[in-house]
Amino acid sequence: MNTAANASAALCAVVFGTIVGRFANYNLPFIPVIALLCVGALLWMQVDPTRELFPETLPAAFATARSG
Repeated sequence: MNTAANASAALCAVVFGTIVGRFANYNLPFIPVIALLCVGALLWMQVDPTRELFPETLPAAFATARSG
């Protein structure tokens, strides 16, 4: 995750400079950045913190020891 974030940050700087150089507008590069931030916020709203991703399964020896 950290590698992807750092690679994206480096790529964002290059793309930002390219858009500014091509269109001579410093406001235009913020549109894709804002769009990606909104997509990320919408995806985070889909996360259910109460749901387990990997339910814990106990070996049979522990399950019988716990129940008795």
